[in-house]
Amino acid sequence: MAFLRYTLLRVLLFLVVAALLWIVGIRGVWLVMFAILGSGIISVFALSRSRDAASVVLANRMSTIKSRMAERTAAEDAWDDRQRAISEDGGVTGNTVGKEPGAAQQGTAEPQEPVVDIDTSSSKAPGRDLSDLEADAEVTHLRDES
Repeated sequence: MAFLRYTLLRVLLFLVVAALLWIVGIRGVWLVMFAILGSGIISVFALSRSRDAASVVLANRMSTIKSRMAERTAAEDAWDDRQRAISEDGGVTGNTVGKEPGAAQQGTAEPQEPVVDIDTSSSKAPGRDLSDLEADAEVTHLRDES
């Protein structure tokens, strides 16, 4: 509301200065240029309280947005750390199933789907060997997207 009030006062001040310049006899581009310049100079002094109130509202809004972004980034980093820990272990260990890093301190846990470790060495399925798929660019690309 403070930002809207300041904007309306600036527009009103511009119109008043433009009307005064019109009465004096200035027309065209010069009228607009002098009205912008004059209303800007006057607003520095006359609208300082409104400008300060508007800047406080805007600063509060920006800090709220930044804190939300920081929370979402932290949640994403925690999820990424959890996924990296799982992949480095070669699967899911008993300590990491369904838990975030540091979940014991926070008392929160997120359910996860169980990860099944597939033994590819004794595969008798027809077609390509699973170890061949690891090097396939298309499979790597699909795995990175998931």
